[in-house]
Amino acid sequence: MDCGQLCDGACCKGEEGAGMLLFPGEEALFDGKAGFEIVDTEYVLPSGYVVKLLLCSDICDRKERPLACRIFPLLGFWIDDKIEVRIDPRAREVCPLAFVGIQEGITTEFILKVKKVFEILMKDARCEEFIKIMTAQLDF
Repeated sequence: MDCGQLCDGACCKGEEGAGMLLFPGEEALFDGKAGFEIVDTEYVLPSGYVVKLLLCSDICDRKERPLACRIFPLLGFWIDDKIEVRIDPRAREVCPLAFVGIQEGITTEFILKVKKVFEILMKDARCEEFIKIMTAQLDF
């Protein structure tokens, strides 16, 4: 469902310069696309890859959202040598689902699908680096 209907799209109304981190390689989907800007972040993976931030100028087509938007407010974390899906701590400032928690506001089916996606992403070396760095940065 479009959870943005519950909160009037709060996560799509960020401050100037706010955006969503792109998973490695995902920038190719948005390069040169109207309404989007891709900028480098300060995150550099051990492989030398510079993580990108996607800035959008308006509410986008739901079918064309980056992965971070599709799974928000969840995120997969690398904890004790396995993927755990938890509420992204950055979501607590903007998303009502982050307050209710996983058990109340998000279906088990969706959580399991997010976990499967992250298990697949961990098979890609750059995505593995990215997920591990995000886990460390977010204090898990």
